[in-house]
Amino acid sequence: KGIRLVTRPDAFGEPDPEFESLRERLGDEDLTPEERARFWELHAARSRQILDIPLDELFELKEPEGKIPRHARVMDSVTCEGCSEQVMETRTRRFEGKTLCIPCFHQLEQR
Repeated sequence: KGIRLVTRPDAFGEPDPEFESLRERLGDEDLTPEERARFWELHAARSRQILDIPLDELFELKEPEGKIPRHARVMDSVTCEGCSEQVMETRTRRFEGKTLCIPCFHQLEQR
């Protein structure tokens, strides 16, 4: 028998407008050093706040529906001939006779 934990939609409360504004601008590298420090200060405070939420307020315990998923098949790892990193065989692509991870494949394919 299993359990299903579902995050309660209202568990985190209202978003902080200051944090959201800084977070949106963070990706554009458009923050001053002071704003960047403020973002990480707010991020740490929010993380602590979430960790302090009682589990029963954060999650709803439910019965799982349907069948339990089967175990994932473990496939062999191979070395990407582009970046030399190990990658699961099923996550590779062949390109010009080379075995590549998907990011390397996309990089070569777009040239």
